[in-house]
This record gives sequence, C-alpha cells and structure tokens, in this order.
Amino acid sequence: MNFSSQIYENPPKLVEDLARSMLQYDVKPEIEVFDVAMLYNAKELADRGLLKRPCQVQFVMGIANALPARRTLLEFLVGELKDIMPDATWSAAGIGRHQLEVNRWCLERGGHVRTGLEDNIKFDKDRARPQQRGAGRFVSPESAANMDGMPRAAVKHAVYWDCRGLSAPDN
Repeated sequence: MNFSSQIYENPPKLVEDLARSMLQYDVKPEIEVFDVAMLYNAKELADRGLLKRPCQVQFVMGIANALPARRTLLEFLVGELKDIMPDATWSAAGIGRHQLEVNRWCLERGGHVRTGLEDNIKFDKDRARPQQRGAGRFVSPESAANMDGMPRAAVKHAVYWDCRGLSAPDN
C-alpha cells in the first residue's frame, strides 16, 4: 500500500502467519480494507479457514493513494462484500475531515459506525478535535433520527455519538 509518505507492506506470508496466530489465540480481527484487492484477499483467507466467520470488515476511506471518501465507492464495496461474504458485518472509517460524512453513510446503509476520534486531529473541516477523551454524548436512535434530518430507518439500530457544538479547548 502506498501512503502519501511511506509504503506499508503486508507480504502474503506475513498476513497468513498473523492470521494463524490470531486463530491460535482465539482473536477475531477487524479486517481493514484500504484498497479493493484487500476485500478479495480477506475472502480467500476466510475460505481457507484462516479468518473466523462471520468477518468484520472496515473500509478505510479518505487516505491519499488509497480508497477515496466517495459514497458511490462505499456502495460498491458494500455490494461486493455482500456478494462474496454475505454473512460479514461492516463499517467504514472516514479519515480526517471525512469522518462524520462516512459515519452518516454507514448509518444510512445499515453498517456499523466508528465513533472514535483517535485517528483525526480535526473534528470537522473548521474545528480541531477536543483534547479530552470521550467528549460528546451518546443519544438514543430516536434522538439521532431527529438530528440533522436523518431518516429514522438509517438509525434503527444505532447509538449516535453527538459531538455537535464541541469546540477545541482554549489552550
């Protein structure tokens, strides 16, 4: 994988060795997909019994030289996942300024939502993320349905992390 400033290597033998170790220690990984080939590689590992089923796949979007944060691309990826691993669950992570937008797409498509802000130094386009951990509040799906005009069906099984109105500390 070619990130903007480095090459991140995962040779097939290393991935297989890690998968075997996870099986040995009863660890079920979240499979992070940074490009489309990784999805098909995960299926092949699961078919060979090296990954526990059902798999949990997270599509990572918004990193340079990887998957761009595009709704149509997420729809394609979810469709492919449902076609090749219909029992899998999924989520998507929008990196940086894409986090909230990708979270909304996940809710609308019935996926799981990543709520952590640890990968992002900004809350949104204009605001730095709060420095304290756990900032924000959980609200019910009913309350989430009323936020920002979200359709109720999009949040049927969700707990929404409401960080609206948070601002960066003064220091």
